[in-house]
Amino acid sequence: MSLDITLNTNTDSVSMEFSGPSSGYYAVGFGGSSMTNTYTVVVNANGTVQERKLGNHQGGSVLSASVTYNAVVTSGVRTAYIERARAGASGNHYTFSANGGPINLIWAKGGTSFGNHGGSNRGFASINLVDQCSIPNTLLATQNICQGDSVQVFGDWIKQSGTYYDSLSTPVGCDSVIVQAVVVSAPVISTVASAGICAGDSVFYLDAWRTDTGAVVYNGITAGGCDSIVTGQVNFLPTVDTGSIWLAPYADASFYVGLDTGATYYWFNCNTGAFVDTTMGADTLNPGNEILQAPDTGFYAAIIVKPGYCSDTSACYYFYMDVPEYNYGISLRPIPTQKDLEIIVDDFTSPIGYQLLSVSGSVLEEGFLRSNSTLLDVRHYAVGMYLLRLDDGRTMKWMKE
Repeated sequence: MSLDITLNTNTDSVSMEFSGPSSGYYAVGFGGSSMTNTYTVVVNANGTVQERKLGNHQGGSVLSASVTYNAVVTSGVRTAYIERARAGASGNHYTFSANGGPINLIWAKGGTSFGNHGGSNRGFASINLVDQCSIPNTLLATQNICQGDSVQVFGDWIKQSGTYYDSLSTPVGCDSVIVQAVVVSAPVISTVASAGICAGDSVFYLDAWRTDTGAVVYNGITAGGCDSIVTGQVNFLPTVDTGSIWLAPYADASFYVGLDTGATYYWFNCNTGAFVDTTMGADTLNPGNEILQAPDTGFYAAIIVKPGYCSDTSACYYFYMDVPEYNYGISLRPIPTQKDLEIIVDDFTSPIGYQLLSVSGSVLEEGFLRSNSTLLDVRHYAVGMYLLRLDDGRTMKWMKE
């Protein structure tokens, strides 16, 4: 006879592989050391199975069935495969301890019918159930790969993220599960702010000097060794408007008036082809009314520079300055003025009309001079250059500070 018992704590069940001679019955009792009041499983000579509660050295009574059973006979040996719950179906059915441990056994074998077995065909023993199959899963270190790559896991090439399992058998026949996680890292794609260039220029952008406009793709590597894709765009910058300056020609001097509040104006000497590093005459207190006087008499152009724009240069014009005021018979004082502007007309004979103009020609104020000395309140005017024009055509410059 042979007996193999497996206690499965996961399913709370017991499996028996019980072998003996197919020519007669064989039986095993659990939890006792004698054939008295012991729960016993009997495999009969006809291939059936019974559960019994033995009497005092006699067959006792048959219990209600609590097992599933099938048997195979090979070469005179009947092997019975028996399954039952760990807990007994009644107080007469044996309950196996959930922790395993030692179990006393009695055994016997006999003839074709259950009964007397003879002194040499019986005995008692003990077994010890050990929970050898309580083995935790083995978690392997995560495999990290880049998109498009693969890694071998349990003999297969894997390209997708997931958790993969393999079952091995321990020396005692239990399952040992190995767990392998695979993480696929997608390319890191990012977009950076665009860059601007002017025609004929270049810009260092996304690790290279760029001279052409359009989309730019930079392929790098992340710290983990996967692709890092950075996209961007190079665009032509707009060009400043050379129409933002106004040439104000007057008899005694000529100058530019800059109208773009965001621009800086420089001079270019058209006679020598030299850039003049100056912003002479720039009026920072009154943006949009930049009075720009050339460095000297001659041909000059204005270079206009503005953040976010390509610079440009105006046409060349002839500028003349440092010419004394013509004697128009008019005196203005003080120049510059902060509060009042006194107008003195030397040959005053009768009231004469006047206009105060901006340098762009807009009429700001008009009235009549009724004596040879007239005081005008100009404190409300912004800082800058203005013009006084009389009805007879005489015109003079004056400054407000």
